[in-house]
Amino acid sequence: MHADRTLAEEFLALHPAEAARVLDDLPSARLADLFNELPLPLAAVCLRSVALPKSAEILAAVTADRAAQVFEALQTHEVAAALRPLAPERRDELLSGMPPGVSEPIRRLLRHPEGTAGALMDPRVPAFPGDIGAVEARSLLRSSSPHAMYYVYVVDRDHRLIGVLNLRQLMLTSSNHSLEALMRRRISSLQSTADRAAILGHPGWREVHALPVVDPAGRFLGALRHETVRQLEAEGPTGRQPARALGAALAFGELCWVTWSKAIGGLAALTLTPPVRRRGKPRGRP
Repeated sequence: MHADRTLAEEFLALHPAEAARVLDDLPSARLADLFNELPLPLAAVCLRSVALPKSAEILAAVTADRAAQVFEALQTHEVAAALRPLAPERRDELLSGMPPGVSEPIRRLLRHPEGTAGALMDPRVPAFPGDIGAVEARSLLRSSSPHAMYYVYVVDRDHRLIGVLNLRQLMLTSSNHSLEALMRRRISSLQSTADRAAILGHPGWREVHALPVVDPAGRFLGALRHETVRQLEAEGPTGRQPARALGAALAFGELCWVTWSKAIGGLAALTLTPPVRRRGKPRGRP
């Protein structure tokens, strides 16, 4: 059974979209057991791969500690999408088990309608006031580096977006000019209410790797990464990744998953039928 488990883990890691077809067919209770048993990185892949109704059923059944651990391996908008279908009390229970620095950005995304730029953005992307100098901006950037992008967004004291600065330009400048003096004022942005079609069709993607997201008053809320847009394109109009036929590999993966799921449920493991031996004399014997 250990070999079946290892093979199933490898199949999930290498072919998550195909494995999702198998996972979606498992009963929710058994899938929750599987989710609890998987190594954390693969549990994140599992949650990311299954359909949203199924991921919500998993989160409704697992412990808050386990959910919090897996959330750390996911992007903020992926966590928000998985939490959105849950009952408010269960959602609050899971969010309260996380540090405020993790839960608050997720709560911000949940305030926006599903599928909009406001729900898909990264709300932790830093934006700095235009009147600070380059040296201070670099110092602030070091403290927020995990969420920095290719650009430094510049805001006024009311947090309205006023410009953008290339990250490389900021790091290499030898002067201590204000960001407002260094920034580019012409900037493409997305309204937080922009839907899927508006996001995918935005002309700004021809020039930049990320687009800032603003509210109707022009206040900076976060930024939408090009990686997220590629995910939207891959999902197609149905919002799910297309299933690609893998023939024998898929059948093999299904066998692994079914075997493992039955083991977790306390059922007998599947017995593989041994290959049929050819009739006749074995070669090399008289």
